[in-house]
Amino acid sequence: MLDATTARTQLDAHTVETIAWHFHESTGCPFWLEKKGELKFDPLTEVKCYDDLKKFPSFEDEWLRGGPVRRWVPKGLADKPVYVFETGGTTGIPKSRIAIDDFRTDYSLFSDTLPDKYFPKGSNWLMLGPSGPRRLRLAVEHLAFVSASISIRGGSSSLSRKGGWSIWKRTRSTASIRRLPFSPPGTM
Repeated sequence: MLDATTARTQLDAHTVETIAWHFHESTGCPFWLEKKGELKFDPLTEVKCYDDLKKFPSFEDEWLRGGPVRRWVPKGLADKPVYVFETGGTTGIPKSRIAIDDFRTDYSLFSDTLPDKYFPKGSNWLMLGPSGPRRLRLAVEHLAFVSASISIRGGSSSLSRKGGWSIWKRTRSTASIRRLPFSPPGTM
């Protein structure tokens, strides 16, 4: 376990690294590079610790609404596939966020904590449920992929709706994922 001083030092270093990534011309995303010109300070030289984040204005929800979503893609990751997640729009126009590899990293780290007794690696898994929230579906698909397992996912938010179901299978020998047609009993 980290002591408070070490934890604070690591938090401050991570903050400076993150700010440098997003506001540097060679790695930053178009949105933050444009915002940099509107700030009354230089984030690259004046953010030296976590507490310096208070120098930024409040983040506006409206910034996440509308497109283009590529404005959020850092130049340093421009060659990677981008996934877009949108809210359901319950508070107005849906908000968007991008993901590149972060969810895979999160789920891989999480899968390392699952006890083999309940989630045996190399075994078949069954996930029966709605396709949303999206992160749930992605989590199950990714965990099935890294564990060479099978998952079943629903493409609708209700079991009573027809269609939208599929089996995702990863085989250890081919290291590929393929989608197989599948209809749960009573849905056709």
